Amino acid sequence: MSERQLDLFAVATRHEIRRPQASDYGMVEVTERSFFLIMGKLDVHPHPESSGNKEYGMMSRWKRQHTHEVIGISMGYAWNGTETYMVTQSYYSANKAALAKAEGKG
Repeated sequence: MSERQLDLFAVATRHEIRRPQASDYGMVEVTERSFFLIMGKLDVHPHPESSGNKEYGMMSRWKRQHTHEVIGISMGYAWNGTETYMVTQSYYSANKAALAKAEGKG
């Protein structure tokens, strides 16, 4: 999903109070553990912004430093259990084995 599509989605869902789904962003949901194992090995940086949803608070788009390609999104709060972590479909497909291993499934 392009930056513009993500921005339009945030505006379109601003007044909804529901848990954001990875599929809303064209991504695949992963666990917190997998997400940070992935991001820790890449040259990425979080770019925080409002998610447009008060219940889910801030959203960070994790972008590659040199290309600004969005690799993943994290959003929500730990204190109320709304944390959501997701990665792009292409990154997920290319790294299924590593993700499964990180989760103890491989």
